[in-house]
Formats: sequence, C-alpha cells, structure tokens
Amino acid sequence: QIRRREREAMRPRDVIVAGLRRVIRYHVAASTALYLLGVLAAALYPALARRTFIDENAFLVAQTTVGFDRRDARDALEHYRAAIDAARTSPGDVHRSDALRGWLEDELDALGMERYRQAFALDRHSWTRGDDDWGRRSDASIDNATHGVNVHAVARAARGNGREGIVLATPIGAPGATLEADAAALALGLVVMRTIAAAPWLAKDVAWLVADARWGPGDHGIAATDAWLREYHAPGLSAHGAGHRARRSGGGAHPSPSSFEPFGRVGALQQAYVVELPEGAVADVASINVVGFNGALPNQDLVNVPVQLAKLAGFPRAGIFADSSTAGTGDGGRGRVGGGDVFDALGAVVGGAPFAADLRRVAGFALALARGTPAGSHASFKSYAVDAVTVRMSGERVPTGVPTGGAHRRGDPGRGVSGEDAFLRLGTFAESAVRCSNNLLETLHHSMFYYLMVDDDRFLSIAEYVAPQGLMLASSLVTAIALAVIGTSTAREETSTSTGGYAPVSLAEKRRGKEERGKAATAPTHDWSSALALALLAHVAGWCALLVASTWPASTAAQLAAAYAGALATAAAALATWSKSAGDGDEGDGDEGDDGDTVDGRVGRARREPPWATLKVVALSVQVASLGALTFFNFALAVAVAAPLAPLQLAAHGGVGGAIPPWARAALTLVAAPVLLVAMSCAALGTEASTALGDAAAAHVAWGRRVHVLPLAWCVAWPGLVLAACVHLGGVHLGGVHLGGVH
Repeated sequence: QIRRREREAMRPRDVIVAGLRRVIRYHVAASTALYLLGVLAAALYPALARRTFIDENAFLVAQTTVGFDRRDARDALEHYRAAIDAARTSPGDVHRSDALRGWLEDELDALGMERYRQAFALDRHSWTRGDDDWGRRSDASIDNATHGVNVHAVARAARGNGREGIVLATPIGAPGATLEADAAALALGLVVMRTIAAAPWLAKDVAWLVADARWGPGDHGIAATDAWLREYHAPGLSAHGAGHRARRSGGGAHPSPSSFEPFGRVGALQQAYVVELPEGAVADVASINVVGFNGALPNQDLVNVPVQLAKLAGFPRAGIFADSSTAGTGDGGRGRVGGGDVFDALGAVVGGAPFAADLRRVAGFALALARGTPAGSHASFKSYAVDAVTVRMSGERVPTGVPTGGAHRRGDPGRGVSGEDAFLRLGTFAESAVRCSNNLLETLHHSMFYYLMVDDDRFLSIAEYVAPQGLMLASSLVTAIALAVIGTSTAREETSTSTGGYAPVSLAEKRRGKEERGKAATAPTHDWSSALALALLAHVAGWCALLVASTWPASTAAQLAAAYAGALATAAAALATWSKSAGDGDEGDGDEGDDGDTVDGRVGRARREPPWATLKVVALSVQVASLGALTFFNFALAVAVAAPLAPLQLAAHGGVGGAIPPWARAALTLVAAPVLLVAMSCAALGTEASTALGDAAAAHVAWGRRVHVLPLAWCVAWPGLVLAACVHLGGVHLGGVHLGGVH
C-alpha cells in the first residue's frame, strides 16, 4: 500500500522521465513507430490544409480605383506595333533586343522620364544555351560579346520621401522568346509607368527594370537581374557582374569611362513584381511563380495579392497552379511529379480523387522547392531580402499541349483575349499591384514566410508541414540516445524494478542507492575518438566528390569514381578500427580488475560497446543535426533526404545474425540503395537517370554554386550511406574474429 501511494504521488516530471526511459529501453519499436507516423502525417497533408487569406490590410485589395483605362490599352497596342517595326527595320548587325532597347530609350526620353543604362560584365556562366530564334545576330557576335545591357526607368513620387521603392520588371531577349513577346512587355511597361508617374496617389518611387535575359542559366533573365541588384546595393563593387556602367551612344552600349555614371535608385526596395509575356499580347491565364533559390519563398501575402488582383482584372484563371503544365513551379513542367498511380491509390484509400489531386499538387510544389532552382527573376530579389513574385501571363492552352515556362510558346490567335483587351487586363493588373504595395507603410511582417501550397486557395503553414520531418528525425534521435546511454546490451533492463519501470524519485534512499549502483556497474563506454575520426573521413571523402563534380560537371564517371574511392577508403579504415578494437578486447579479457570497481561487495565492469554502435550514434547524430538545421532553410529538401536516409541508417547494425551477411548488407547500402533513390528521383522529375549526376553538377556550377542539392547529396547523404555501410561491416569475421563483437 505504501509503494502504491508513492507511485500515485509521483510528480509530473517523474512521470515524464519514466516515460522517456521506457522509450529509450524499447527504442527499436519507438523509432519504427515514429518514422511510420511521419510518413503517415506527410500522406495526410491535404487534410491539414487551410484557406489562404490576405493578412496585411494595408494592401487595400479591391478598395481602390484603377487609372489604367481603354485609352491606355490602345496606346499600349500602338507602342507594341511601333516596337515591332523598330526591331524589324534595325540594321542587320544589331540584335533584336538591342534594337528594342534603343527604341525604348527614345520613348522614355520623349516622355521626360528618368532612365538609366547599365552594362554588366559576362562570365563563363553567363552564356546562353543558344536558340534558333536569335534574330539576325550571328554566332561570331555572340562569341565576341563582353557585356549585357540593362535599362531601367524611374517614376518619382512627388509626395514621397524616397525611403522606400517598388520594382516592376519585364525581362526581354530570353532564349526562345519571340519579337512579339518582347515588344508586348516593353509596350505594357511603358504605358503603365506613364500612368503611375502621373497618379496622385503615388507615395513611393517606382523603378521599371528591363533586364537583358539573353545571358545566364535559365530563361528568365536572372543573371541580368543579379547584376542590377549588385550594382543597386553595392555600387562599383567589382567588374564581375554589375561594376560596369554604360551610356547609350549611337544605338550601342559602351562601357562608361567614368566611375560616377549615374544609376538611379528608389530607396530601400520593398516589393518587386516580375511580369513575363511569353506569348505576347494575350491575357487569359496568370501563373504566379514564387520558387526562389533553395526553396526561398516570398511572404505569402505577396502570393495571395497578385492572385486576387489578376482575378479582379478579368483573368479567368490565376494562381500558383493556374497553368497545369508547370504544376505551380514555372519550370516548364519539370516540377511535375510522376507516380500518378501511387497518388490515385492513396486517394482511393483516404479521400478519393480530389484528395489524390491535392496530394499530387503539394508534392509537385515541394519538389520544386527541393530542387532549389529558381522559376523566375524574382529569385534574385529574394536573395536581397526583397519579397517578389513572377507573374507569367499566357493564353488558353492549345489542344496539342506545347510546353510553357522556359520554352516560350506562341499563343493560338483564335483562342482567348488578345490585342487591346489583353493590354487592358495586363495594365489593370500591373497598376493595381504597384498601388497595393504603395499603400504599405513598412516591410511585410504579417502572414507566412514558411508554407506549402496545396491549391491556389489552400496552404500548409510550418505548424502543419513540419511534423513529418520532426517525427523522422526523432526516430533517429531516439536510437542514437539509446545506443549512447544503454548500448546494445539488455543488461540495463535487468537493473530496473520488478514492475518493469524505474523506481520513482520519492522512494527510500536505500532503494534509490541500489539502483544507481546497478547503473554504474553496467554503464556502457564508447570509443568516441575512433568513431568521430571515421565520420570525419567519410565527410571529407564526400567533399572531395563534390569538388570533382564542380570541377568536371559533365563527367558522371568522375563523380562516381571519386565517391566510391572515398567510400572504400572509409570502409578500409573502419575494418582496421574494428580489427584493432577486437584485438584490444581479447587482450583485456583475462584481467577483470582493469576496468572494474567494487560495488556493494561485488566487482562491476563497465561494458565496452562495440565500435560499430558508437559509429552509428555519431552517424545518426550528424544526420539529425544537419537535416534539422536544413529544415528551416529548405524543408522540402530536408525531408526528401531524411525520408530514405533515416531507415537505411536505423537498419544498419554490426550483428552476425540475419539472412543477409554483413558484406552483402554493406554492398546493398552503398550500391543498390543509391541506384534506387536516383531512379526514383529521376522518375519524379522526368529526367534521364544515366545523366542525373552530370545534370545536377552542371546546374550547380551554372547557378554559381548557389543551389544546395549537390552539396547536400555528397556532403550529407552520401557520407550517411557510407557510415551505414561501415556499421554493417561490424559483423564481419576476419580470421575467426568477430570484428564488431561486444566485449
């Protein structure tokens, strides 16, 4: 009765501690349950979604009048035709986009508007991939090009203080872009800027950037926008990028001899809207693209506001998933997820076809975030902490299904709104977007910065979507703690009370002392230095593979050779460590007093854990720390790595039991598992598995080593697999000796 009353009187802290001890004791079952719960939680994402809303009331959506009217739309149509004529009548040695810029500068001068020209230096990563639709520019002139040219105009707010500014951007000259597309972008921007400059409500300066999209990776002018932003925030920092300024002279761009050439600024940039018109003057679908470098996202209000404004402007479809061909990624469909049968099967079990469609959309959005490559030049602004989105206007999709996004397509003139009506929609949207940001008195701080879009009007915040990743990492953490605290032996369980649990803190001193002595007698010891050295070797080998991939990005064989050379070196070091540990254990078997002490008249010896168990603790700890930190920078990439890596590391063991011998387990971990993961990833991305590593390395180099996928693969995921294989090697017998045995 006394013991029962003592148990009933346990404090909440004691109950929690006792529960944690049970979790540690049964860590195999606990880790398995936590991982499966994480997978189940991810599969239930659509059920957790909630409706989007505009959190910042100062946007005043649908509460203001729009000045852009049909007369402005007609003016835009006339400018559109004039720009096309100017490009077609330009000299044969002048590239189409250069001719358009010359025409634009003349028009801006005629309006009396501030305009500036910037020549930015090109590097080897700035060369375009080339395209057949390059106007009259020859290959020789491409090879001889030394700089790109950006033009921007500024509308000053008569009543503003110049502290904050807004950017409207329209890239031109992208590979595959048509003359009609570039002319429509310039005509729209010209008339919108004229309207805004004369508006009585303007309280912030507005910059209109016409980025030179001919250069750099991607099709969105990201290299040019990067150069413009570097010059904006760090004038003349270096000639590599935006350090060169230029003035227009004789229709061409020449580097200015003066380091004081003016570069107009509009204060601290707060928001930016990038408008792309890949089909010219058509306006039926407004696709909102938000994915930046490494999954960076703008404030969610800057996603919801353009969606609402596009619908108010008359677009029949507007949103993240408005263009089904890009799955909300803006990357020409590369973000679409394969495995439709899997989603359909889940939908049939959980919630039917609508649930399966929601799950496919959220998976596609997460996949785009995990890839880390930007879907528009808004990504450049986000790198400078400026919230920005790209809005890609297009017409109704033709039945044959021509790709969109990066491969600019021509619209079907017989479908959708075009011409004057299209310019009316486009101008209404552009002016409304600028006016909404004009109303803000401070930077965006309401709404969400971490979210996953399930549909155009539903999303998951970090509170809902982080649970699966937390559960998967918790499964690894539980096993790591258990192996570190109680080791691989069950001797610790024999020291517990007769009820199967540990005695409460409030028991008598004598009983509490006996428990502590029992713990001390069976406490495991670890060789941390050897395990840490092996982990360091594996990660250094992974870094070497990354270095090879960055140096020779086109060679998949070189990457694999470097990776497996490092893996074999780590495995050899592990076998040497296991062998030495086995020899040391044999020498100490006959001398019980070396590591013993007297406990209650008995000699207790600290249990020495097998080295593979210590290595597993280190490997799991590194995985939890690295992927846990990555979760708050790119959740989608972190969970994509944790989902396959966690079970492979948890299943690693150095025991001799099982149907598969240790050598085979290690080989499967190092060969079969990576091949399967790469094949599954390529199936989801729709790419070739044989060139996957080369493509990833090429993208890593092309984007200036700003994308995290390849570093994470070689410096986190691959070392994790190598260490898991080394753990399996703990069950190898050499010369009749079990290398990873418990001593």
